[in-house]
Amino acid sequence: VQRHLKGKARMKNDSMKITSGQPRQEKIATTTDIAKVRQLFDDMKWPLISDEFNDFCTMIANLESEAQKELILKLSKQFYWITVNDYFCLFLKALDQMISCKKKDVVDKLKIFIIPLMPNDNPNCVKSGQFLYYIIKSNIVKLKERYEAYCDIYCVDSILSIIESKKYSKWLCEKPDTFICPVDDYTGSGRTILKCVRNLESWGISKRKISVILLVAQTQGIKTCFDESIVVFSAKKLKKQISDFPNAEYNAGIMNEIEASIEVPPQYHFGYGQSEALVKLEHTPNNTFPVYWYLGKRKRTVPFPR
Repeated sequence: VQRHLKGKARMKNDSMKITSGQPRQEKIATTTDIAKVRQLFDDMKWPLISDEFNDFCTMIANLESEAQKELILKLSKQFYWITVNDYFCLFLKALDQMISCKKKDVVDKLKIFIIPLMPNDNPNCVKSGQFLYYIIKSNIVKLKERYEAYCDIYCVDSILSIIESKKYSKWLCEKPDTFICPVDDYTGSGRTILKCVRNLESWGISKRKISVILLVAQTQGIKTCFDESIVVFSAKKLKKQISDFPNAEYNAGIMNEIEASIEVPPQYHFGYGQSEALVKLEHTPNNTFPVYWYLGKRKRTVPFPR
């Protein structure tokens, strides 16, 4: 708290920065605001000595009513903040699910090709699946040792690398226990997964050969995939964080007030695809409620900017 109070002068100066010809006028957090945010960070075991703490205090201070502040503090108790140190352990949890499911009907030893989840074959299309893929690839020796009794695991940069390899493409065609596993850190609506699977199908890959592996998934995204007969394994599954909980109508009304005050674009209402997500990974998904990340034209202070 002392650190935050000492930083008031810096925050006050920051609040007068000029953006698009307009000064950014932001309130400074009161001692009550700071105390409530500190309690939240303590309960969630988030770092108090961090920019996120300071920015969270400022975000709370600039909400327009006590009802808005209470809603965000309440919702934040359900927030899922994942750091890069968590990625590999979460991936193992999801991969365990996949292997446990597949090995029950195995004819031969499982062969798994891990690729980054991409909507197309464009190597210049940078997506979060590539980031997770390279973490997995750097731990491939550990993976092979861990699952040696059940399967052979290969990291392949793209579907093209599999198609162009005579050995890999033969396995994919002839061995029933060979699977392609696109990996990503998160899905909200599931739309990127649909694009990825359709692209794989365009190369002649059957859906039954595809198993998507995710760290975190919204249940609505999983349902979207299920409706298209796409198999998805996820370490963590998240519901809609207002609609699927008590007092949904009242809380939605308050969130509508918040989003109107910060001028959230329609496409991000309640998060992209109306996902109502409360999650931050290395890159905050736009499926998360915009109050946590949307800067707006006047560059408001937010704890988890994209």
